[in-house]
Amino acid sequence: MYGIAVLTDNGHDGKSYAECMKNYCTSAGIFPLVEIYKDAEMFFRKIQDTVPDLVFLMDIIQTFRRKTI
Repeated sequence: MYGIAVLTDNGHDGKSYAECMKNYCTSAGIFPLVEIYKDAEMFFRKIQDTVPDLVFLMDIIQTFRRKTI
């Protein structure tokens, strides 16, 4: 099974992107496990055991820029 991880600071947008990915994959006959992570630390702990096939990063760079400026 394919695994897709969505890492986001915004839960609502993360759900929206995950739903779009699921719909696209379903139309292509692929049924991946899509997981949404709001906490980067939890995401990195999880991928120590199971590496997803695709990682979608959303809003993480903007948040990082705001914290470093």
